[in-house]
Amino acid sequence: MDYQLIHHGGATGVTGSCHELQLNGLGLLIDCGQCQGLDVRQQVVDLAPVARRVQGVVITHAHLDHIGRLPELLQAGFSGPIYCSEA
Repeated sequence: MDYQLIHHGGATGVTGSCHELQLNGLGLLIDCGQCQGLDVRQQVVDLAPVARRVQGVVITHAHLDHIGRLPELLQAGFSGPIYCSEA
């Protein structure tokens, strides 16, 4: 099994959760959150390449720091499924 975990946000702070799991050539984005407070300085990731690489998004929960950049991901061209639990 060949995998890679790429952190696009939330790796060094408490907001902006956005992690890309690449597994055997398939990509899955886990959360797509917006950084808040002092963490905003860390949010410089261009989501266009991510939108082209991933086949789906899994949302862990619906707080702004976990879903706040979903509109930006869709604007960047992502059209795959978004998985989450019901409200």
